Amino acid sequence: KSSLHLSVVIDDQSQTQTIKCTYDPSVAGTEATHTIQADIFIVGDLAFYGMVLGKEGMSGKWCHLCKIAAAQMAMLGPVAGNRWKGIEEVKQYAAAYKTKVDKWKDSKDPKKSKTPPKPQLGVKDEPWWDFIPLDHYIVPLLHCNIGIGDVILSSFRDFVSEKIEYINEEEVAARSVRSRMEEKIGLFREERDAWKKTEDGKRLDSLKTKRRKVRKSLEDVGALKATGRAVRKVVINYVEEANLFLQEEDMKQEQGEVGEVKTQEDGRMDTVGIEGDTSASCATGSAEEDDLKGEIKKMEDVIVKCDEEIKLLEKKYKYFTSRVDKTAKYISGINKEIEEFKSVRKNRGDGLESEMIQVLLLFNITIQAYHGGSLHGKDVQKLMSNAHEIFEAFAEILTANMKEGCEYKKEEIQQVCKNYATLCILWDGAFSYASKINPSTEDIKMYERFVTAAVHEHVKMGLNVTPKVHLMWAHVLEQMKSEGGLGNKREDWGEKQHQESSKRREQFQFTKDRQLRAEAMAGLRQEESHPDVVAHGATVDADSCRGPRKDYTSKEEERKKKRDRVRMSTLESVEVELFVIELIALS
Repeated sequence: KSSLHLSVVIDDQSQTQTIKCTYDPSVAGTEATHTIQADIFIVGDLAFYGMVLGKEGMSGKWCHLCKIAAAQMAMLGPVAGNRWKGIEEVKQYAAAYKTKVDKWKDSKDPKKSKTPPKPQLGVKDEPWWDFIPLDHYIVPLLHCNIGIGDVILSSFRDFVSEKIEYINEEEVAARSVRSRMEEKIGLFREERDAWKKTEDGKRLDSLKTKRRKVRKSLEDVGALKATGRAVRKVVINYVEEANLFLQEEDMKQEQGEVGEVKTQEDGRMDTVGIEGDTSASCATGSAEEDDLKGEIKKMEDVIVKCDEEIKLLEKKYKYFTSRVDKTAKYISGINKEIEEFKSVRKNRGDGLESEMIQVLLLFNITIQAYHGGSLHGKDVQKLMSNAHEIFEAFAEILTANMKEGCEYKKEEIQQVCKNYATLCILWDGAFSYASKINPSTEDIKMYERFVTAAVHEHVKMGLNVTPKVHLMWAHVLEQMKSEGGLGNKREDWGEKQHQESSKRREQFQFTKDRQLRAEAMAGLRQEESHPDVVAHGATVDADSCRGPRKDYTSKEEERKKKRDRVRMSTLESVEVELFVIELIALS
């Protein structure tokens, strides 16, 4: 009798595995060698992708699979012409950025920026693993689900808080003032930017550059020391201050003074002694002390004359900048006050937020902090899969408790709730088909239908097209066509390990010895995952179960059938609406 032996040889450079099969004792013709390609896939959250692809800190600004920036994602344009050619192209951008940074560091130019140059397309370093193709960085479906679900629920909660629920007079006043300030700041910025392009604006910029160069020359010879400013903290009633500011602006507009700047003298002062070479010869180290003192005196005179003219021009410029700065400061302060009002209402325990949370609890959904969001991963899935019933219950609560003078009628509130339910149902369908293992051609077509409808509804409701929405819209379809699809490449197992590890750490939190605690946690994990233990648990469950009943359909099966019917009817309804809109646009 012969024994079969298997040996595996891995070549790290080519990422190939050679499996060699031999029989013992060796018999002629029984030896075989087969080489296979090892397909490696990476799955993780977007921050992790940014780090390993050399774009650390850029995950919210650039897609990791294409060259589209976050600011362009809302246009829902084609991705075909914006794909990376491969991991080698990413390395080329990293090398180009390194060259730019080295050049900036070595530059002696006094005009150079204090901050390093910005990276192109977010690439700052070389990817960690250049042997893994870029399209093998899998779209993280769980994190996309969490992110999109949280955006939807947060938007709905803000709608309830701002439009439906009773708010006190102070918050009403704050919201009214914020609305007016947001209108004003746009006008003020336009006026400021227009002034910077005038002759006075260009002159001010030139004088500041000249003064900075002269100061640098004097600092080099120790004739001038850098100074700093003291910062003082001021407590401001933002709503009251903003109201006074708006009243002053209204009075100026009535009196026709908007845009006028009063100065002590018009025109430009004599600039003799300012123009010309500002690089002091004193910086080169003159041999004569008297000559050095003379050069320093000349440069100090230049600074004085620059300061005098800058003072006049800055007085004009300050008129425009101060209005922008004040308005921005008031808006920021008012936003914080409004957030505090909302937080108080949510934590009060007797408002609409409290009643909505009770509805969510009926579906075992708990609002909690999770990766910066409001819901746990599984809770987002429960919200989306039960959206039809949840938002119906929300509509009943809101219509029964709408504030006096609410700008929305009952029918409009019900329609808003229906719109949010529709959006959740469409995203639920998209994630369901995206998660299939070995998806069929029909599954891929259904995903395309669901995600198209979901993204268009998402945009129509005014929600942000985040990088996670972009990934679902532009990249999941192609990755579903890869071998096995995305169902067995989801990151759920990693998140499950986080949760299980957290439970074990809590279980052994009073074990002070680190080594003992680590061994106990590892032992428990091994015990729970041991094949014999798992098999025994399955046997006990099977023995205690009374087995399938004849002609019996479980509640979960009934809910699934109902959910599938609601998904399809919702999809078809939205597709008809999109088709009508497209026909109108074409006509």
